[in-house]
Amino acid sequence: MNATINATKLDQLLAELNQKRHLRLEEIKQNCQTRIESLEQKMKKGFEIKTKKRQQDEFSHLHQLENRAIRETRVQQQQTLWNCQMACIEQTLCEARRSLSQQPLDKQSLLNWIEEARKRLGQPKKLLLKVKPQWAEQIETIEIPLTTTEMLGGAVLLDAEKQIELDGSWDQRLEALMPQLWQRWYRNVSSNNQD
Repeated sequence: MNATINATKLDQLLAELNQKRHLRLEEIKQNCQTRIESLEQKMKKGFEIKTKKRQQDEFSHLHQLENRAIRETRVQQQQTLWNCQMACIEQTLCEARRSLSQQPLDKQSLLNWIEEARKRLGQPKKLLLKVKPQWAEQIETIEIPLTTTEMLGGAVLLDAEKQIELDGSWDQRLEALMPQLWQRWYRNVSSNNQD
C-alpha cells in the first residue's frame, strides 16, 4: 500500500511538474513572442526612420538638381536673348555704317565743323585734315593740307605741332552713341517690354 501511495504521489508530482513545465514553457513562449514583437516594432520603426530620412535626402538632392537645372536654363535663355540682341544691334550698326558710308559730302557742314574745331584747338598754325578718300577728291579749295584715311565720313583735324586731334569722324560719333543705343534697345525691345 505504501508502494501504491508512493506511486500515486509520484504520479501527482509528475503531473504537477508537467503542468509547471507546461506553464513555464507557455510563459517563455509568451515572453519570446513579446520580445519578437518588440524587436519587430523597433526594426520597423528604425526602417521607417531610415526610409523617411532617405526620402528626405533624395527629395533634397532632387530639389537641388531641379534648382540647378532651372538656373542653367535661365542662364541659357539669358545668353540666347543676349546673343539675339547682340546680333540685332550688330545688324543695326552694319546698316548704319553702310548708310553712312554712302552719304555724299556736305561741304558746307564740313567747313563749319573745321572752323569750330580750329577754335577749340586754339587756332593752331600747322594743321592736317583727315578725310575719307572719296571726299578728298571733292575738297580742292581748302587751305589745310589733306590726308586720307578709311572712315565712314566726317573728318579728323590734327594740330601737327602739339599732336592733338579732334575726332569728328562718323565712326567715333557712332561709337559714342553705343550706350544710348543700348539704353533705347533695352527700353524699347527688352524682354520686359510687352510689345
